[in-house]
Amino acid sequence: LLSLAFGVAAALYLASGVLFRHALWLYPGLAALHLAMVVFLKAMDTGRPVSMVSLPLTAMTWLMALIGTAFSRSGSAYQTRPVAAADNELGQISGWARGQMFTAIVRAGWARPFLLFAIFDLLASQIVAFYDPQLAIIVAGANALLLGLLAVLWVDPVLPYAALAFGLLAAGFWFDLRGLSFATSLSLAAGFGFACYLLALAIEWLVGLSATRLKPLAIWNTPLVRASVALCVVAVAGTLPLGLTQPMAAATALGFTGALSLTMALKGRVYLLGYLGVALLLVAWSVFLVVWDVREPQWYAIPTGLYLMGVGYLARRHAPGRLAMLIEGLGVAVLLLTSFIQSLNPDSGFVYFLLLLDEALVMIWWGAGQHFKVPFFAGLFASVLNVVA
Repeated sequence: LLSLAFGVAAALYLASGVLFRHALWLYPGLAALHLAMVVFLKAMDTGRPVSMVSLPLTAMTWLMALIGTAFSRSGSAYQTRPVAAADNELGQISGWARGQMFTAIVRAGWARPFLLFAIFDLLASQIVAFYDPQLAIIVAGANALLLGLLAVLWVDPVLPYAALAFGLLAAGFWFDLRGLSFATSLSLAAGFGFACYLLALAIEWLVGLSATRLKPLAIWNTPLVRASVALCVVAVAGTLPLGLTQPMAAATALGFTGALSLTMALKGRVYLLGYLGVALLLVAWSVFLVVWDVREPQWYAIPTGLYLMGVGYLARRHAPGRLAMLIEGLGVAVLLLTSFIQSLNPDSGFVYFLLLLDEALVMIWWGAGQHFKVPFFAGLFASVLNVVA
């Protein structure tokens, strides 16, 4: 009976809002509607936990947000406050915090009560679901999806950050449900950050294909890039102190951060960032090999030597000099000396003799083709020394 009474009151107040064309009636109407829903759920109580209320609250959040968005797009007929006065107040608010959805709330139109109740429902549903990880994942994911949709519909620069925050919250509850350690969770967060950057690249590509229809998606580019960098930096800073006790987590965070740095360097042609990215990947690779008890030095020497030669090649193109020759010579030495030392083993040296011969021939071909003296003479000397030894 109480639920029915609240429902009738909600219908009267909402009908009064339509009859008198004033948004003030919507506040008691929506409040009575929420009370009717809560009391009805209490009356239909079947012994389920209180956290189950978060699911209908999430549905109510979607309903309030979409109705508010529809009213905001209906024009000035549903604005109960002069637009000029509201815009004057908005001008006193910092640009970062002034989003399109916030603008609609300040303008006090018919969208305002629905959007305010949507914010209340969103927070209430997440708080109620907090003590049930499975429900918390569902609710946080639904809230993130709703905020992401609203960000595109409103072309609001603030909402993508809120959507990403709820997405991270859902991931955090999932980590907790799986019983993952703090370091492992941070390393997976770095992977989430790298995925954010790849998503930003995909959105940029899609917007480029259809600049008119898909242009609102561009609102996501900057938040995704910032989130990817922040997550990777936090992951590396949090896992490096635990490198001795949990090396796999530290290596995973370094690997994702290195991949992010390398991808950003390739897109923006920032070579120093590319050097850092590949260096982080090599460190992560080395840690993985140590953890897996891989004792073959070639697994260390080949990627490191190729990396140093690549850095030397790029440095030679942009700033020729002794530094470029030194870096390139160090890469050649790592490759050839490792194979030469292993070729001296009387039991398994023949395989490395053939490997060193191939590496030396590649060095000679590379040096002759690029007119580089260091790899050419190093390969020539190594091949002769290899046969003599």
